[in-house]
Amino acid sequence: MRIACIAVCALSIFFTASAAFAQTSSAVLQGEVTDPSGAAVPGAAITLTGPGGSVRTSGTGASGRYRIESLDPGSYSLQVLHPGFVQFERRNIDVATGMTQTANARLEIRQETQKITVSDAASQLGIDPSQSAGQMVLRGSDLDAFSDDPEDLTNELQMLAGPAPGQNGGQIFIDGFSDGIMPPKASIREIRVNQNPFSAEYDRVGFGRIEITTKPGSDRYHGQASFDFGDRALTARNPFVTSPIVPNYQQEIIAGNFGGPLGKKASLFVDVNERITDENSVLNYSALDASFNPVTINGAVVAPSHRFSISPRVDYALKPSNTLSMRYSRVDNDARNQGINVQMFDLASQAYSVNGGQQSVQAIDSATIGTSALNDARFQYLRDTNTQAGVSSAPEIIVQGAFTGGGTFPLNFSADSKSEFQDNVTLLRGTHTFTFGARLREESLRQQSTSNFNGEFIFSSSPGGTSAIDVYQRNQALTAAGSSQAAVAALGFGPSEFLLTAGTPAATVKIFDASLYVQDDWRIRPNLLLSTGLRYEGQSAVSDHADPAPRFGLAWAPGGRRGSTPKTVIRAGGGIFYDRFTSNLLMNATLRNGIDQTQYLIRNPSFFPAIPDLATLTALGAGQGGTSIQYRIDPRLQVPYVIQAAAGIERQLPHGASLSVNYTSTRGVHELLTRDINAPLPSAYNSNGVAAGPRPFGNAAGDIYQYEGSGVFRQNQLIVSVNAKVNRKISLFGYYVYSRAMSDADSPAAMPGNAYALREDYGRAAYDGRHRAFISANSTLPWGIRMAPFIFMQSGLPYNLTSGVDTNGDGNPNDDRPAFATDLSRPSVVATRFGAFDTTPGNLPNAVIVPRNYLEGPGILSLNVRLSRSWSFGESGRGGGNTGSSAIQGGQSIQNGGLSGSSGQTGLASVFGGVATAKRYNLTLTVSFRNALNNVNPATPIGNLSSPFFGQSVTLNTFGPLPGAGPNAGAGNRHIELQLRLTF
Repeated sequence: MRIACIAVCALSIFFTASAAFAQTSSAVLQGEVTDPSGAAVPGAAITLTGPGGSVRTSGTGASGRYRIESLDPGSYSLQVLHPGFVQFERRNIDVATGMTQTANARLEIRQETQKITVSDAASQLGIDPSQSAGQMVLRGSDLDAFSDDPEDLTNELQMLAGPAPGQNGGQIFIDGFSDGIMPPKASIREIRVNQNPFSAEYDRVGFGRIEITTKPGSDRYHGQASFDFGDRALTARNPFVTSPIVPNYQQEIIAGNFGGPLGKKASLFVDVNERITDENSVLNYSALDASFNPVTINGAVVAPSHRFSISPRVDYALKPSNTLSMRYSRVDNDARNQGINVQMFDLASQAYSVNGGQQSVQAIDSATIGTSALNDARFQYLRDTNTQAGVSSAPEIIVQGAFTGGGTFPLNFSADSKSEFQDNVTLLRGTHTFTFGARLREESLRQQSTSNFNGEFIFSSSPGGTSAIDVYQRNQALTAAGSSQAAVAALGFGPSEFLLTAGTPAATVKIFDASLYVQDDWRIRPNLLLSTGLRYEGQSAVSDHADPAPRFGLAWAPGGRRGSTPKTVIRAGGGIFYDRFTSNLLMNATLRNGIDQTQYLIRNPSFFPAIPDLATLTALGAGQGGTSIQYRIDPRLQVPYVIQAAAGIERQLPHGASLSVNYTSTRGVHELLTRDINAPLPSAYNSNGVAAGPRPFGNAAGDIYQYEGSGVFRQNQLIVSVNAKVNRKISLFGYYVYSRAMSDADSPAAMPGNAYALREDYGRAAYDGRHRAFISANSTLPWGIRMAPFIFMQSGLPYNLTSGVDTNGDGNPNDDRPAFATDLSRPSVVATRFGAFDTTPGNLPNAVIVPRNYLEGPGILSLNVRLSRSWSFGESGRGGGNTGSSAIQGGQSIQNGGLSGSSGQTGLASVFGGVATAKRYNLTLTVSFRNALNNVNPATPIGNLSSPFFGQSVTLNTFGPLPGAGPNAGAGNRHIELQLRLTF
């Protein structure tokens, strides 16, 4: 299938490229519309009056560019209109056959206008990818609905972008780079979401892609300072903390930025942000009291953190058609009591401190070559360091489904250095727009890991049906009564497993990947656009070095006439998109290869809680069914890729609204998972229902955990989105997604229930949320109050039902699923409100194993609201005032058939940018309500049958779109935060 797609795509590129250079140029008038500071003005109405009184109309796209083709020779008059600006007119523009004439327009601000907001909400629907109704562009006040905290902003933007296909979620680009530090919101110039999903320029599919552009300086000095404050007094009580008193919570964000000219050819912009937070980590677990009876412990631990960032940027006009931008960014983090996972029932002793940071240097050189070529070269160096020190280095004790105590690790350290170079060229040839380029990336990861060097005891449910907490209870009671651990273990009340890692803690790995691409956007007719592209990728560290990825797209405006704005656009596209084998997986396979590090696994140890020396562990392992565990990479591994096809229809509606309906079908191939290729064969089971067949590589080889691309997924999505600028006071955006996703692997770390029958795990994917909706709005209320709410809704996600018993013998008790019970008299049967399940199905004839992700968690509903009021004062001086936003830098796009940088500006217009207000100072007071309704959104319930919390949620859902969402990603309980901002 891939070969056929590649062949078709290559032939298409060949023929369209051949046709391009045979074209005869027609008369064209194109240009750029900017405001007094040089920033692009999208949505401007263009009227062109020609010979004999003929009239042609158009509009500027997101970059402020317009292009009108197929003009008759003669003299023309140009008129440009946009609310808030003085009407622009230019006469006697001579156009000749075969000529491309440029007529730019710089608009003057009306004196009575106090504030101008540039927004793409008024952009016209068109066949160009940048004119899709399904994309969204945010600038200026459009960002008011989002958090000022960079981590929370990341999660909110991913919610806005919607679910991307597969397990990885959407991708975020900062100034064109795939890795980077989320900048403070005040330094963001523009955010684009879901633009051109099948472009060959990008490695991943465009649905869910977020492109962020930071601000440059301007031709006048300007800046802002702000203070954000949140406190326990403004926070609702967490319903999962039984104390009636709200735990300590406070957050302060002090931020500021400043920009202005550095001579006549350069500008500076610098932002500084400091966040000081006392967050809370919830504790909710089952432990034993003084009489060895299980009790529930509930509370919270204060987790303080400090984040400081600074990022200066300099833009320099090397010449009128060439701009160099350089940006340095530094983030320092310091935090304590991190890593407590209430879903794992962590005690406070599981916490660790974090100290680290990230630094990056970026250089972007954008040059316009003549009137038909643009070259954009980029380089980034990024270094991320992280040191983690455990609160305790005592042996870890895991009682499945009840608590995780003891220590975590002594000390972990990592230093990750990444270099990235891109060069992208855009070329206009008649009705063809060619883009081609390359990307080179290199990563060096140095890591010291002492995880599990302190040892780990695991108490699991007994095959007879006794829960893990009951096993631990009997263990402690018998030990207190004077019984030896050997005697306790012989009775079946000892740990089920002991694991310890020993060896060299440090290693360094390197990964290099490269890609080439070429794309042709061919405007076959004024209402028909065909896009074809081919991307070629490869990487080191795995045997798969050659990954061709063809892409295509089609946009057709039925009934569209030359020069008119279409009311309907039909789009279709498809392509192949590869993922990469990452450095953290390579590091794990390098460190834990059985040579540099060895992980010992002793089953049913008799020495709890003491830890013998390594020689004793080796001897005990041979006599107690012990093994070693090593990681490796499948020598024939193929990197994952998805094949996606999409079709959609877009419609321009009255009152500035547009509707987009898209259907996508995605198939994932070679999805990464971890499989124990030396697990006992399920050909025989012992009396406890545990696999007891021979191991393919022998018992001496131990457990071999192999990273391999054996997984698959299928996903279908129906996406409906609406974008409307109702009037000058109200605009809104919203989407609804219906999705079905099936897979047999949810992550590279996921292990199958049966290592020899992967397809038995095929079922609902962990990201299979069937319904998802998002609505955001921006409105102006009486008395100058601006309100920016957004609502997020999602149906429940599935979760796995596990037995808590390692019945498949792979050393991991977290992946084994029970069977539907047929004999309720068996001691291994557990009756629940979801049905009865047998935890040891191995020796059960005709057992039907519960499907993966069989249960479904609760849904989500959250409303965030930001209310703000601004006061302007002070004279603006020399027609200046403050600048609320700045010109875009660092990227290219083709807008309405014209050539532009990402701002449609070059030279000095690229260096100086901004939308001016008529007053020198603006003071804004903002009140933010996160989860304003204080709706309780429970987290995914516990799926371990042996847990006393089975089927219950033990904390709130922060519902970040990806794992690792920040503590307030979805607000959890209601938070009210205040902000005061001064702009000058």
